[in-house]
Amino acid sequence: MRPLAKEKNIELAFNIAPDLERIYVGDPTHIKRVLHNILGNAIKFTDHGHISVRAAVRVGNSRASELFFQVADTEIGMSPDQVSRLFQPFTQADEGISRRFGGTGLGLSISSRLVEILGGEIAISSKEGEGSTFSFTIPVAEGDASALDHKEASANFEEQTARLNILVVDDSEATRYLQETMLGRKGHAVATAENGAVAVKAVRDGAFDVVLMDMQMPVMDGVTATREIRNMPPPKNETPVIALTADIVDENRRKYRESGLTSLIGKPINWRELIDEIHRCIANVPQKPFQPDHVDGNATHEDKDFDEAVIADLEEMLGKDTLTPILEKALSNIREHKERLTATVQAQDLDGARKAAHSLKGLCLQYGAIRAGKLAEQMQHAEDFAVIDCNLDEFMRAVAIAERALSVRTAREVA
Repeated sequence: MRPLAKEKNIELAFNIAPDLERIYVGDPTHIKRVLHNILGNAIKFTDHGHISVRAAVRVGNSRASELFFQVADTEIGMSPDQVSRLFQPFTQADEGISRRFGGTGLGLSISSRLVEILGGEIAISSKEGEGSTFSFTIPVAEGDASALDHKEASANFEEQTARLNILVVDDSEATRYLQETMLGRKGHAVATAENGAVAVKAVRDGAFDVVLMDMQMPVMDGVTATREIRNMPPPKNETPVIALTADIVDENRRKYRESGLTSLIGKPINWRELIDEIHRCIANVPQKPFQPDHVDGNATHEDKDFDEAVIADLEEMLGKDTLTPILEKALSNIREHKERLTATVQAQDLDGARKAAHSLKGLCLQYGAIRAGKLAEQMQHAEDFAVIDCNLDEFMRAVAIAERALSVRTAREVA
């Protein structure tokens, strides 16, 4: 976060209490995610002044220990009405909130949900013209140092491996969040970027063991970003870059190979295959990339409206509490891209409709909407609107079934 603040000439001050040097038992992946969301928003939407971050341990109402985090900025602040609606999921924020927090403010809604899952509380105080202060608490227990070497990062997701610094690049917030959570549960340090331009800057300024790169993104696509990385001075130009994409036709595989990609994994992602591929790239074990049997991530799925087994696999690897906010985010992204598809079709924007269909294909297949994903693939490669018109109604029917199934699943998890 410091480089982002430095780039905007914002003073970023940390006040870490000495008690935090002791060992506490909690969920570091979710705590980091909440703090990342709040601090990231503060940096992104503060144009001048300073941001202060405070972390401490204090005694809660039950006399048990709790971690306390506070992020305060000096931006324009918000009205009481804006504050009252800030953590509501799936509601369109007004212009002020959209400008400050981006879109619907879903990241803050997810943060609120994660804090709730962890048994904590989140709060905000804000005054227009002066700034905002976010704070949250998480109950924890004191830990034993002797047990750290034996703790598994995830009880259900295979064995722990060496910690890696991984950059996840994808324009879908839901996809970034899923990959960050999945890899974080394996014990890896994960940074994210929403497009190729942000990724190139991150690689140039940072140090990553591997980059997971989506191919079709706004601003700068994955092919261009990979070429930029390959043109960097050593050793950054040798950073393994693994393509993660739902677009694996032969013509594109040739283009991906020529850009300097290390290998390619098809979407929907097979997580165990991805972990194996990451380790292979790190170990520099030769293997022919871009083979059809290696990248067809959807080959084993039947043509179902909704495949519960896909969600069951995610639940087995992540657990119910972790999966719920991920599914909520996926639902929001599916609805967002579905609206974009409708708008581009109405405007007769063929290129825009194909891009929306591409985004929907990856999201739908990753979360079990198999029929909708395959119809989206047909529209993605449409040469004219006749193909889109032929598939659109059936796609809307199929995706509606999947949305209902995911909504029921999230409601069940909350209950």
